Amino acid sequence: MDNVSRNLLRLLTATCGYKEARLLAVQRLEMWLQNPKLTRPAQDLLMSLCMNCSTHGADDMEVISSLIKIRLKPKVLLNHYMLCVRELLNAHRDNLGTMVKLVIFNELSNARNPNNMQVLHTVLQHSPEQAPKFLAMVFQDLLTNKDDYLRASRALLREIIKQTKHEINFQSFCFGLMQERKEATYVDMEFKERFVIQVTDLLTVSMMLGITAQVKEAGIAWDKGEKKNLEVLRSFQNQIASIQRDAVWWLHTVVPTISKVGAKDYVHCLHKVLFTEQPETYYKWDNWPPESDRNFFLRLCSEVPLLEDTLMRILVIGLSRDLPLGPADAMELADHLVKRAAAVQSDDLEVLRVERIQLIDAVLNLCTYHHPENIQLPAGYQPPNLAISTLYWKAWLLLLVVAAFNPQKIGKTCYRAQCTNLLHAASTVLLTCFSSGSYGDSEDPDGDGEVLTSRAIREV
Repeated sequence: MDNVSRNLLRLLTATCGYKEARLLAVQRLEMWLQNPKLTRPAQDLLMSLCMNCSTHGADDMEVISSLIKIRLKPKVLLNHYMLCVRELLNAHRDNLGTMVKLVIFNELSNARNPNNMQVLHTVLQHSPEQAPKFLAMVFQDLLTNKDDYLRASRALLREIIKQTKHEINFQSFCFGLMQERKEATYVDMEFKERFVIQVTDLLTVSMMLGITAQVKEAGIAWDKGEKKNLEVLRSFQNQIASIQRDAVWWLHTVVPTISKVGAKDYVHCLHKVLFTEQPETYYKWDNWPPESDRNFFLRLCSEVPLLEDTLMRILVIGLSRDLPLGPADAMELADHLVKRAAAVQSDDLEVLRVERIQLIDAVLNLCTYHHPENIQLPAGYQPPNLAISTLYWKAWLLLLVVAAFNPQKIGKTCYRAQCTNLLHAASTVLLTCFSSGSYGDSEDPDGDGEVLTSRAIREV
């Protein structure tokens, strides 16, 4: 087939419905595309070949593997190739996952195709919701290797985000990283604890990679007191809050089914996804973020809203005897997160919205004193219900801050319960301010009686 005519290419184009024709054509397609005399019919053949890969059998997977290796330099040919990639993705729903996997593996091979990132960019544009999930599955596969792929995975992820110009759904990608896999490779995985720790690391890297030039500019302007591109900054903050909510869910429900992670590593992972761990743990593998941006990036990812589900799950984890986060540590973490979220409150950002009044019981249950299980109590003796005083008062202060941001729900419930003189008095101030808007128009420009949280707390 070295000396071919246009008519032969037209024949192959017409017969690409047969898998044998597809396998035959793809072997010489790169050479034909680069032949100026055959460029046009070769382009038609490429399009026909991609449109007919609709079975996702072994033969079509071999065809896709060969297509991934085609190297094209002329812009016209490259643009046509990307159009054909879109048609290939439309031909069968399973082609998407295969395409993503083969592109990433080719990128990591010695015979790397320089067009890989452009192909991946096209795939992410074509399937913005599904493609990040398949990409996450490939990264999971890399982390299951016996060899440690974390450093290479971090570098690859950074390169993908850079080359695709941040056009990736970070929340879908992170949620894909957290999905439980039932394949034998994962069930029989040797390094399960390492896998959990490394997925945690990729989650934090992904969150920081979401800081685009626009987000960075908006963050710097906000630090200077300028309200510039706030929509971009708020969108980023809400994105991080959602990823953190999903990460806490993963640590609560999925991780215990993967492996019995040691207490130290489990607490480390929980603190890391919430950006309350030591700064060096975020960049020790490859010195990214660079030193000039480290503190700023870490601060941007930590100064975010605290979602109700995130807070509730942390409390539930602390109450569970099966998970290694104790009640005191859970209370400390919840208290820190609540205060951190309250400190970044703004008129255009909901930082601490809580609707479920069960939060009050969950917080107070963390303070309960449990007598040692190895002591023998007298027959018929019922120990009194006691609370650990340090946790008890920390719980009320936490609830006070939450009530300040949610006077209609948590605030009214605390007031009616009259739990303690302190919280009753605090709730009275909060509800009075909320109902009357007594702080004046200068502090309540909308005139809707919104509570100025910090002022209300100070008055208590």
